[in-house]
Amino acid sequence: PANGDNCENECAEDPDCPGDSTCVNTDSEDPDSPLICDCPFGDDVNMCTNPCNDNFCVNGMCSNDDMGNPVCTCDDGWDNADGTENTPCTEDINECEIDNPCANGGECIDRPNGQDPTCCCTDDFSGPICDVPVGPSPLPKPCDTPSDECPDGTTCNNVENSDGNLEAL
Repeated sequence: PANGDNCENECAEDPDCPGDSTCVNTDSEDPDSPLICDCPFGDDVNMCTNPCNDNFCVNGMCSNDDMGNPVCTCDDGWDNADGTENTPCTEDINECEIDNPCANGGECIDRPNGQDPTCCCTDDFSGPICDVPVGPSPLPKPCDTPSDECPDGTTCNNVENSDGNLEAL
């Protein structure tokens, strides 16, 4: 900024700096000092744009560090491409490798785009994470089978024998 009675701010007259750069008077005391365009996002004034303006992080929130570099905070299920916060969140995390939620031998199936994984259960278990035991298939009661119909219009009754099995009487 210029000061004095007849001084002018040259940046106000010629604010022709590209991108997100700003015009700066290098020496407000010297009217012949050059004007520069100051870029907060690195040294290349001709390419001076905030990378966060272009959806840099893809699957996360973008902010700028003190040097103007993009910093990505990834959404759940996503990670930075090379593991550093200065790269986009384009790595879909395989949740099955990190924390397999499937119990009792269930197979964990990773789903795309940060969705929760799915569990494929063994025949002995069910439920979203294979934690509900499935009992043995009930055997038909003797009175439920057509071969055990009672003769002469009598009624079939299931009775537990000494082995714990049902018999038709």
